[in-house]
Amino acid sequence: MLEDIFEFILKYVIGFIFSVIRYLVIDIIIECIIEGVINGIRSLRDKIRDKWRNWRERRYWR
Repeated sequence: MLEDIFEFILKYVIGFIFSVIRYLVIDIIIECIIEGVINGIRSLRDKIRDKWRNWRERRYWR
């Protein structure tokens, strides 16, 4: 009887808590990776745009 209660707690309560924590951690990691990639692409785009503007301005003034 007591073993059944412990088995139920381990299987459903602690298992559920671990699955929720695992889901949240994986979700947060994936979100951070995607956010980092998007920010990296934005900063790279801004650098390329600034270099292009500087190159065009120098070309017109010569």
